[in-house]
Amino acid sequence: MTIYLWHNLLIMATVPLIDLLYRLPFMDDPQWGNALSTTYTLWMFVLVWPLIGLMVLAVGWVEDPGRQTPAAPVAGRDEAGLRRQGGGHPPQVNLARAA
Repeated sequence: MTIYLWHNLLIMATVPLIDLLYRLPFMDDPQWGNALSTTYTLWMFVLVWPLIGLMVLAVGWVEDPGRQTPAAPVAGRDEAGLRRQGGGHPPQVNLARAA
């Protein structure tokens, strides 16, 4: 869920970060400026993944406390965690009366 919430914002955050590269002294050379301009989308793609990783580390843990599933099945509950009827035992089927 963290990636879903933050990925668009992080993609937009890559633009001002990459734009800072144009301030480097060697970027005044048209060859270097052109190289960055033509590969801008690639740099956005490369830069967004570490940003997503940092965001998952920063706020991804918030999702974990709400998701407390037991490690082993609990007696009297079905797979969805709901209480079964009849004291927690599955219904018995009498095959002898079928005829």
